Amino acid sequence: MREALDALKMTSVVKTTGSKGLHVYVPIVRGPEQGDVRDLRPRAGAGACEAASGAHHGRVRVAKRPRGRVLVDYNQNRWGSTLASIYSVRPRPDATVSTPVTWKEVEKGVRIEDFTLRNVPERVEAIGDVWKPLLSKRGRVRLVAVRLTLQCLGERVHCREAHDFVLLAAVAPAAQPAKPSPMNTIAERYVKLVLAVGQHDADYVDAFYGPPEWKTEAERLKRPLGDIDAAAERLVAEIPAPSDADRHDELAMLRREYLSRQLAALRTRVHMLQGAKLTFDQESRALYDAEAPVHPES
Repeated sequence: MREALDALKMTSVVKTTGSKGLHVYVPIVRGPEQGDVRDLRPRAGAGACEAASGAHHGRVRVAKRPRGRVLVDYNQNRWGSTLASIYSVRPRPDATVSTPVTWKEVEKGVRIEDFTLRNVPERVEAIGDVWKPLLSKRGRVRLVAVRLTLQCLGERVHCREAHDFVLLAAVAPAAQPAKPSPMNTIAERYVKLVLAVGQHDADYVDAFYGPPEWKTEAERLKRPLGDIDAAAERLVAEIPAPSDADRHDELAMLRREYLSRQLAALRTRVHMLQGAKLTFDQESRALYDAEAPVHPES
């Protein structure tokens, strides 16, 4: 795809979706309306994509895709299709970010998980915003040129106009297995313990927007307070020591600290539900990690 665009001297920029693939954009001369670009829909047969390039495949269902092929998703042309904008943080455990990348980075091989809330701000500060060519007035092409490009690519690419650019393709590579994270597992178990405490204290959980089955499980089990306390104690002991890389990652270190404090606060609440009596200052420190200021009466 990039070779075809380069041959036609078309500027193109690419970004990760932050979820499963890449988006390729081409800046166009302003003027066409949404309907004009929406009509740039594929008309070739199902085999045209393979004829154009063995690297792309037009079949959407995973079960029908040959192993190792790449999906060029043109179906997102439909009305109501959502699209993650640049620098959007995606709802994933590792907080991946939809990030503009260079074509050289794509050639070397980029992974979705390479770009997260932890490192993208530093990346932008270090190399700047590689998305700037899309906003430039120079290098824009007319919509008719995009139509010709579609024919060159077997008319199996995805085009979507948004103000002054075309999303030429949404490319999804073969799925990569997610790396297991001990801290993610511990965080999940902590949330489930919070829901368990909520079965004994209706005011403990203000709102829960996680998987419904977690809440259902908590309601079904209604774990005893002693069991919850013991599980929280074990969980604190399971928080892994930070690696050398973690020690240079402020967010990773803060996450460990916050989880430890939250688990300690949960255990305090369990002890209070079991009858423990605390003074105001003790409760403030144990539950909220806060200490009330003391002022002289004068």
